[in-house]
Amino acid sequence: MEILLRIIEKDEKPVLASLFNYYMYEFSDLTRSKLQPDGSYIRNTELIDRYWQKENHYPYFILADEEIAGFVFIRHYPSEDGVFDIDQFFVLKRFARMGDWKRRF
Repeated sequence: MEILLRIIEKDEKPVLASLFNYYMYEFSDLTRSKLQPDGSYIRNTELIDRYWQKENHYPYFILADEEIAGFVFIRHYPSEDGVFDIDQFFVLKRFARMGDWKRRF
């Protein structure tokens, strides 16, 4: 299985928002998040939006054999030059146990 990262273009935001709902669902037992009237867990897209608005913020799709398997948000660590951190990371359950991810990143 080929695992790649691909930058998420701004016009792909609806796809990311859909995936982000799955991400929020995974934490709903901890956060006690409630469904919105439209059936989503996202109240607003501010967290997602900043990845196209702020400098040194990068949204990526994780691709498994060219199929979207999740996302990762990477940002510049504010207090150290040249250091980046993973702000959010999500892999769909379907892909979570397919191969050795540790060797691929």
